[in-house]
Amino acid sequence: MVKPNLRTKSIGTKVSEEEFARLEQAAQKASKTLGEWCREVMLASTNGQREKLNGIGAKPMRSWRRWWRFERFC
Repeated sequence: MVKPNLRTKSIGTKVSEEEFARLEQAAQKASKTLGEWCREVMLASTNGQREKLNGIGAKPMRSWRRWWRFERFC
């Protein structure tokens, strides 16, 4: 029997009230919990899955990369 790939690691970050509201709204638009939505966006961005980013309520990849660079250093 093959063991399932368990998620045992956690990632945390701090965001402002405004950023949280934007993230929460995007997750709701995609009918996902905030955690599910964030996981999918992070994994899709690292795997180069542009179409998946667009399909879950995220900005297109170019805009996402620009936002990611900006937000990381603020």
